[in-house]
Amino acid sequence: MQQHSRSEVGPGPGAATRLRVATLNVWALPEPLAKDVEARLAAIGSRLRELDLDLVGFQEAWTPDAREQLLRAGLEAGLPHAWEPDSRFASSGLLVLSRLPIQSARFEPFVIRPLPQHPRHIDFLGGKGFVHLRIETDAGPLSVVNTHLQACYRRDVPHGYRSHRTGQIVQLATRMREWREPVLVLGDFNCEAGDPEHQVLLGLTGLRDSGQELRDAAPTVWPGNAYRRSRNTGKRVDFVLARHGVATGLEPVAIQRAMDELLWLGDREYSYSNHAAVAAALELVPGRSGAAPGARPEAVALAAGLLDQGRRDAMLRREQNRLFAGAGLATAMLVGFGSADPLLSRRRLLRRALSGAALASLPPGLALGMFNEVYVPEEIEAFDELARGLDRFSRTVDESIA
Repeated sequence: MQQHSRSEVGPGPGAATRLRVATLNVWALPEPLAKDVEARLAAIGSRLRELDLDLVGFQEAWTPDAREQLLRAGLEAGLPHAWEPDSRFASSGLLVLSRLPIQSARFEPFVIRPLPQHPRHIDFLGGKGFVHLRIETDAGPLSVVNTHLQACYRRDVPHGYRSHRTGQIVQLATRMREWREPVLVLGDFNCEAGDPEHQVLLGLTGLRDSGQELRDAAPTVWPGNAYRRSRNTGKRVDFVLARHGVATGLEPVAIQRAMDELLWLGDREYSYSNHAAVAAALELVPGRSGAAPGARPEAVALAAGLLDQGRRDAMLRREQNRLFAGAGLATAMLVGFGSADPLLSRRRLLRRALSGAALASLPPGLALGMFNEVYVPEEIEAFDELARGLDRFSRTVDESIA
């Protein structure tokens, strides 16, 4: 792709402003949850200078140290403006660096989260959501979104959290209906082109997938990555998406996979991350017809079905957990009462062993009880709230953004 700075055409009516942007999941969890973090972030910082970007959105910059390292790299790469989360805990993992001034920024947490009874599913504790920034450009304001949708964890849950990702997309799409300027969306969406969530994303928002539009859809998670050697096939889950504004167009003109080279750390190979970056060039064109299409009826129907499935799954999960929690509590009570009987020492010893097992089963039962009474009702209400928001799409499905 061509190297350039902020604008390739001087100001004036109809003059296009070209922007270079990128998205990358940096996989910056505390070690040993991630590997080679400090070395990888240093390599990412070096590549930022070479890519000559105007804006980059990072995901999984979970730790303050990781964000600080990337912020320093951004300054060295000519990206002095930044947004980072306020919280050290449940920080969302998002970070945005920009050459252009940030007029405003707002982070919105997702109302739908994964299941807390799976300890491996740390998304529940991550405070995920999306950040919406308004960036000042020569062609006027640009809305920029950086986000990271719910991971799949398909080995643990048969539905792969598809309904949860759909809910997160509905929440984003609902907010996007309020924006009249061009919109650029960056992130790790944990779904592929053609998946139901991807269809809902494009169908509700009017966003266009730059990789599809430019016929350059290289996988961003692929076996050639040093941390993905066990994979047989690749998939593209990291996207640069664009939507026109009402008075200014936003056109993708080039795209490529970046930061995909293998590096050497001592005598072994490593990669920039367990994802590749996506780098793209887009043009803001004032005066170009910018009315985005209204929501597609098929996308509204697909989203409604997935939200309903998520709600039904949550209801079923609550009933199953109630049965499990009740059985654990009943067993503990029965063994506890039984152990008070004055019986032979051999039988007393057996009962004590059983009592210990019952007590060991009690905390999970109580935890499930708390889960059912606190989290699941919130999850069900969140699905209901998102369904109500989606209903507004169905009532205005033929309207444009104007």
